[in-house]
Amino acid sequence: MKNRRFLLLCSFLSNMLIFVMAAAAVGRSYKAHASGALSSSGVTTFRYFTTDSNILAGAFALIAGVFGLFALLKKRDRIPEAAVLLKYIGTCAVSLTFTVVIVFLGPIYGYGSMYTGASFYMHGIVPMLSMISFIAFDRGYRLPKSRVLFGLIPTVIYGAVYFTMVVLIGKEKGGWPDFYAFTRDGFWWLSLILCFGGSAVLCILLRLLHNRCEKRPGEGEKLNEKEK
Repeated sequence: MKNRRFLLLCSFLSNMLIFVMAAAAVGRSYKAHASGALSSSGVTTFRYFTTDSNILAGAFALIAGVFGLFALLKKRDRIPEAAVLLKYIGTCAVSLTFTVVIVFLGPIYGYGSMYTGASFYMHGIVPMLSMISFIAFDRGYRLPKSRVLFGLIPTVIYGAVYFTMVVLIGKEKGGWPDFYAFTRDGFWWLSLILCFGGSAVLCILLRLLHNRCEKRPGEGEKLNEKEK
């Protein structure tokens, strides 16, 4: 019980830190204080998955942190299953940001420009802390296999918007430029497969690592025994 309470405290502190850093980084980018490649200001910053994923991660971390505080005050040892699921969704989103920067964007734009100013937090610190927090501290429930589909939601929504604005509409007709270089040389279909496939792998890995650290079945598993 004491170990559970300690983990809950770590969950609360890490989630609040994620929220503060994500909010500060997004705010800095919005106010034109961002630097490095793929930086922008004003509402334009919201067209980047980096910004959107950090907003999700920060908002869902805040929800998990608030429930964590309530649990600590009421001497409980875990947060609600819904809060864990939301944290999972936000973590899946920023883990994709983290991976794409390391594997794809870093070699194109240079790693130095990818981790400058606010981008240092949005591309690195917030995603890493989110993954560590979700896997090691956000305990209480083992997620069933069906929850992987929830983790894919941000990627699916953003992918549909990006494809529409860049490929179907295009920059010349008022759409977006291909700032992620996903349609370079006409291989947009390959980028689509790699992004969705990579996102699915990340969602699966995060769930597996979280469940490996969590020994106690959660409510979701009790209702879905076959999905263990």
